[in-house]
Amino acid sequence: MQIINHRLYNDDGTPYRFINSPNYPRNSKILACDYLIIHYTTGTQPSQTINWFTSRKAMAVAHLLITRDGEIMQFVPFDTIAWHAGYSQWADRSGLNRYSIGIELDNAGRLVSVHKQWMRLNTTFAEDQVLRATHKLQSVEMGWEKYPQAQMDALREVAKLLKSTYNFIDVLGHEDVSLSGKLDPGPAFPMVEFRGEIMGFQPGQRYVFKNFMPNIILRTEPKERSNATGRLAAGREVVVVDSRRNWVQVQQAQPDGTLGPLTGWMLERSLKRMRPLI
Repeated sequence: MQIINHRLYNDDGTPYRFINSPNYPRNSKILACDYLIIHYTTGTQPSQTINWFTSRKAMAVAHLLITRDGEIMQFVPFDTIAWHAGYSQWADRSGLNRYSIGIELDNAGRLVSVHKQWMRLNTTFAEDQVLRATHKLQSVEMGWEKYPQAQMDALREVAKLLKSTYNFIDVLGHEDVSLSGKLDPGPAFPMVEFRGEIMGFQPGQRYVFKNFMPNIILRTEPKERSNATGRLAAGREVVVVDSRRNWVQVQQAQPDGTLGPLTGWMLERSLKRMRPLI
């Protein structure tokens, strides 16, 4: 697998399938490739997503689609803006379409239990295809379609190639950056392990993050209405000491590398990873 002129090719020089979509601005280049963003399609067949991405009424498309059996299709060159992230923000970036590459995984996402069977769009999923879990943005356990091994293997291969080519600084889910409540890729996606593998994060290594939101209120617990422990100014650096759902517990980092006394919980989306803690 290789990238030539921002298109995906096999090692023998033959191109991966490229499907022309009307849903991206041809002359609008990504301003900076900061992030790789992972999505699920909510569909049960790749043809559903292809038809949607090639329909003008969709006004949406990702750079790549990866099917359950690991087939990869490209819709947008990697240096060009694709309409995949929508109304979005992470750290110092808003409108993530301008700063990211988006990959859609053919996956039904959240399932519905009908007469003790898991369903999505008139398709039934076997119990071993389903993970029962509570999404980090929700409070109720539901069923989620698992990601097959072939699909994950293809995703890892292309993600590593994209990392080496474009050197993005993190891997995120649509659920992380969306300001409109998106849930993909959901709890069935192994984000912690996948992000660590693609980014080369070392197990147990702590990192320094910078806060980009003004006067963040740090909380005693990972919820909005818990007591405040103090405020964190924009530009201050912290170390994440714990995480729960979409919250992180942070401790202020000092210029000399030591940790300060200020600690508390805040939403993860305000932070940008800067460097390993010495």
